[in-house]
Amino acid sequence: MSTAEIWIMNSDGTSKTRLTNNNVADFNPTFSPAAPPFDFSLSNSGGITVTQGGSGSNTITATLVSGSTQTVSLSASGLPAGSTASFNLASGNPTFSSTCTISTSTSTPTGSCTITVTGTGGSLTRTTAFTLAVNAPCGIGSTRIVLDASPKPGYSYQSVTIFGTLLGSWRCIRDGMVIYKPVVIATDWGFTATVTTDYYGQFSAATTCPYPAGGGTREYHITATFYEDQDLTGSSTTVLYQVIGKIPTTITISYVANRVFQGYLRRADTSAYLAYMPVKLTVHYLSGSTWQTGTFDLQTRHDGLWELEFLFYWNSATISFEGDETYASSSATVTR
Repeated sequence: MSTAEIWIMNSDGTSKTRLTNNNVADFNPTFSPAAPPFDFSLSNSGGITVTQGGSGSNTITATLVSGSTQTVSLSASGLPAGSTASFNLASGNPTFSSTCTISTSTSTPTGSCTITVTGTGGSLTRTTAFTLAVNAPCGIGSTRIVLDASPKPGYSYQSVTIFGTLLGSWRCIRDGMVIYKPVVIATDWGFTATVTTDYYGQFSAATTCPYPAGGGTREYHITATFYEDQDLTGSSTTVLYQVIGKIPTTITISYVANRVFQGYLRRADTSAYLAYMPVKLTVHYLSGSTWQTGTFDLQTRHDGLWELEFLFYWNSATISFEGDETYASSSATVTR
């Protein structure tokens, strides 16, 4: 019987394999599909509208379409005069997102234009486009002040920080905050200062709380004022700030091992121990067959501890701190 011959073109396209009756059964070709090439797409979250001298942002997304990811770099074109574009991130491996920020100057022409963002990577170039609208400022800008103070409440002779943010429109602003402008701070207790807003529109000043008459608690006015200039209208904000004439205190009492009264005197605001302060212990106790009340003048130790050995039977005891020009009074009672 004659031998059948079949010729198979090899995958390299340049050679052939001869098959016969003797080896055709052994021929079992396998074919591996080629890996898909790297590809990506670009998209954006929409147009940007800014006022001359301001900035705006959108989101650029590079999405992996196929293949193994490779680094893609972003750039922008079509920008009007006096404007710049920045990316955060400027490059990355799809899929990733980047914030595109367009910053304009007061000389940037008004109107709309098309901004094209180009992504380049793996010998590929992809683009996405959006509209940038630049508007002219409408006259003099407005301002407003957000004002506060800390800590709350304040205590006499203790530090207080007055702080705030100056917000406004179009000129001298960054993301709605007025930068590098003077603000005048004034208080009821006589403190005044002129401070300048920083790059974030924020300002602050530190001073000392006053001592309210009689050592009580009083609310004071704190006012921050920005005076109108050639770019912005003036504004003023006032807040009430409470000052406590005496620092509040706490005192404790316990009966230890059935023989000793003891406890601690502290500041209520910081829990710091108050050393070498006079305290008074009043005990209602049984002496023989008669109930009596005794008062004992004591002093706290260096660690704020007070104590008194007491061996009589008692049914109530009160420890009290009368306070002074700095610290408020406090008391505590224990019964059995």
